[in-house]
Amino acid sequence: YARHCLEDCSELYSGAGSSIQSGGKAFEGKDYGTANAEISSAMDAPDTCEEQFKEKKGYVSPLTKENNNFFQLLAIILSFMNLVPK
Repeated sequence: YARHCLEDCSELYSGAGSSIQSGGKAFEGKDYGTANAEISSAMDAPDTCEEQFKEKKGYVSPLTKENNNFFQLLAIILSFMNLVPK
């Protein structure tokens, strides 16, 4: 079960990476709404990854620290993006 969860987390983070790249390009193009949506979308990955391990009793995510760190980094990015005058 843990292996399945880790494989799902890998896919989630891969998708998050694509969202971050798209968000960065949108931000550079001053499409701030799309940039915000893409980064916000990437923030779902760590939460979904973490929740998978909680679905089956007795399993603990080995990625809790990394998931929290990733979420916080994305929150910081969103905060900086919101400081840019539009």
